[in-house]
Amino acid sequence: MIRDLLYKWFKTPQGKVLRHNESLFLRRNLSVTSMQCLLQIGFLGWERDFLNGYCAQNSFIMDSSLHYLVPCSYLVGQPYLLPFETESIDFVILPHFLEFADDFSAILDEVDRVLKPEGEVIIIGFNPWSWFASDYSLARTLNKISLPNHALSRAQLSNRLLSLDYEVEKVAGFDCRKHYQVPQEYRRRAESYFVTAYALRGIKRCHNVTKLDTLDRYLGLSVVKPI
Repeated sequence: MIRDLLYKWFKTPQGKVLRHNESLFLRRNLSVTSMQCLLQIGFLGWERDFLNGYCAQNSFIMDSSLHYLVPCSYLVGQPYLLPFETESIDFVILPHFLEFADDFSAILDEVDRVLKPEGEVIIIGFNPWSWFASDYSLARTLNKISLPNHALSRAQLSNRLLSLDYEVEKVAGFDCRKHYQVPQEYRRRAESYFVTAYALRGIKRCHNVTKLDTLDRYLGLSVVKPI
């Protein structure tokens, strides 16, 4: 599998730096309480780097194949049909998973179904405009490992989340240097478009609609309808 080949790259010096940066970001941005539930779609193998013991007690990892030595509950299944009730999950993480999906929109639709109102989804993906993209896809120069089938741009994922009425934040950019950065911290803002990988956070917003007759009874006023 291409995913397995890619994860071997994460054991190289450059890959270890990227893995550290992404794990540090997740560790700082995941705050799951005892009453909340977290779902990670796609097994990485270094979950212990960012899922602490308290967080792992309330977490599930789901993948299409069985893996061992995971720090929390593990499920085997398909991301297009998540085995969870509607609006039952507080946080969803998709780390380097959507690049390998045949239909990333269908997966995000299913994530939207299981996510609670005001729940969050964090997506980490490779940047197709990265300085390293041509090396990955054309010559397999980086330890002979190619880029995933079709890396998705931030714009593609942002537009899809916006279409589902999510509030979208472009949280961070990762490269093979020693720390991650938000776009505003780059020497030139344009550099943020060429990072190796990126993270997006989507917050599920639900807009409650109050019916006119309910509002009328609450305010004690008559609602005049146009003729």
